[in-house]
Amino acid sequence: MTPYQTALHALEECMADLHASAAAVVYEHWEKIKAHEARTTGYEDRSNIGPAAHRQGNHIQAKWIAIKWYGKGAARKQVKVNIPRSRVELTYSMAKLAPYAKEWEIPIIQDTEKKLTSIRKQAHHVVRAIMAMKNATLIERNQPILDDDPASAEDES
Repeated sequence: MTPYQTALHALEECMADLHASAAAVVYEHWEKIKAHEARTTGYEDRSNIGPAAHRQGNHIQAKWIAIKWYGKGAARKQVKVNIPRSRVELTYSMAKLAPYAKEWEIPIIQDTEKKLTSIRKQAHHVVRAIMAMKNATLIERNQPILDDDPASAEDES
């Protein structure tokens, strides 16, 4: 195994760890929400927003999903809507999240988003490093450093 392959393997393990961390943050968020909702009656006080974390290859998506309800009573149907985030900052502003949140869940959302932002930023840099390692591996394969290089033979004599 070349040093590039070793580094690539380590970076892929970092991505797996980041995904596990994101899943743990999402789970923690939902546990807090369920604990609060257990004390409420009626659907009016139930959360209409929640985080989700997905991994596909070396891409981690940690996003917020809003739930919009249509209809009345037992005939209500839910539609899930992805909430857009800033591509530059890799974070969601509370201005985007607050319209979907209940008053009681705003502090929980802020805490969760702070953690997910850190994970998104770390994942962004790890993905860049993975791309760099893959490019370096391709260069090593396509343009190898030759041991019988005339310049290195002259240096030895």
